Amino acid sequence: MPIEKFAGTVVKVENEVVAKVTSLTTPNLTISTADITGSEDILPGGEILAQKFASIAASEVASIEGIVIIGDTGQSELQLAARMGNDVDIEWVGPSGYGALMTGIVTGYQETRGTGDVAKFTASFQVNENTPITPGS
Repeated sequence: MPIEKFAGTVVKVENEVVAKVTSLTTPNLTISTADITGSEDILPGGEILAQKFASIAASEVASIEGIVIIGDTGQSELQLAARMGNDVDIEWVGPSGYGALMTGIVTGYQETRGTGDVAKFTASFQVNENTPITPGS
């Protein structure tokens, strides 16, 4: 899975920026299948079935890392959205102007705090919608 690091990537809850993303692992695409083999699907010259499958579902999961600023307006909303299962948007735009708006839910969230007002977080993100962003759109 390629990891892309660049500025311009944010996490939004209800259209409010609540975190800055410092690392995004491109969504991992998983395809679920169903066995659709029928009695007519026999290998030539024998009586062995040739299994056949159909795609029935696609799932995308992204991994993100970033920072939240403690006490900043709306910054605690990411952890709350994760805890409540609310929709979250990840918007990223690369230097070329191309990118994506991914909407989904946070399925894993961990926050680490040191000194100061900044906390680092890591999260897994179940993508429900993945809309490309093109320059000028």
